[in-house]
Amino acid sequence: MGLASQGKLFNSGESAELRREQSSRQNKPLDTPLTVLQRVEQQALKQLKMETPELAKLASKVIIDPGADISPEDSELWLWLLTAAEKRDTELHARLFYIRGAGAKLERHATYGYSIKPIIDPEGKKGWTSLDEYQRERQCLVAYRMKLIELLQELWAWRKRES
Repeated sequence: MGLASQGKLFNSGESAELRREQSSRQNKPLDTPLTVLQRVEQQALKQLKMETPELAKLASKVIIDPGADISPEDSELWLWLLTAAEKRDTELHARLFYIRGAGAKLERHATYGYSIKPIIDPEGKKGWTSLDEYQRERQCLVAYRMKLIELLQELWAWRKRES
């Protein structure tokens, strides 16, 4: 059973130990989207255990939206998509997590339900530095095209039921 969060597990009252770990953490050249995701999930679960130990006991998997600060308006959709992807294929989940965290939003699409669109920020602080960079990096999803289309269509069906 997963726990959904909109990236708000980390707050200003976090411990000094956790802040040290976060500031010293760096992506290693051989990291894959899956290893980065696993590290982020471990940190989120650790923070949850510190803040609410009784809730942490119930959470076997913590699903967060890594782009909630960049595009909060579609965070609920991303949480659904990331949760559904994690259940089907952990590597697809990790790749979507990477794309979303770097700067992506979900937009309505007539055929697929939703489509993933880049958020461009030339400074690279709140999105991809360019469309070219996004197009290069999104190639990590090509092998998962059919699964992703199915998930985006299911997301639209879920959204219609919830509305």
